[in-house]
Amino acid sequence: MRRRRFLIPFSIFLVSLAALERADASNDHFVVLGPSVGFATGGDLETAALLSVDLSYAFMTSEPARSFIPNIKHLFWLSGGCRFLFQEEHIYLPYVEVGGWWILNLGVGYTAAVNGPEALGDHFFHAFVGAPLPVPLLFEKIPLLVEPYYRPAFGERVLHEAGLLIKYAAEI
Repeated sequence: MRRRRFLIPFSIFLVSLAALERADASNDHFVVLGPSVGFATGGDLETAALLSVDLSYAFMTSEPARSFIPNIKHLFWLSGGCRFLFQEEHIYLPYVEVGGWWILNLGVGYTAAVNGPEALGDHFFHAFVGAPLPVPLLFEKIPLLVEPYYRPAFGERVLHEAGLLIKYAAEI
């Protein structure tokens, strides 16, 4: 049963990749990779340290969108990764997310809990709110982002987490 939980996020990831492949070839495309550190609490668990690895595919619209912010291009992304929660037993939390960057980074996702205790549900949906900050002064030629984030989950026996992502972006 635990192996089946991987099928849902993996399937969502593959379907989303196929949909993104149909994006206009004139768009700007990026791969973004990075770790995060933070803490998580909820589901009758004590607050615990959390580490993760995140891989994202992002594309920017080729034309400025009609929105409340004039002359801005929109950036959409698809992300997947695994979070490691340090409890008495290590808990693995693979996830997939989809979202966009509109001043704040906003998204929704799905998490599966592997090796989780009864106090934590097997899987849950979550939101993502981040504030990506470019770091051009420190690394002039390396596109690096530092992103404080909050990832609240929905339902009973779920985790809420906050932390800091450090991401390297490469245009493809």
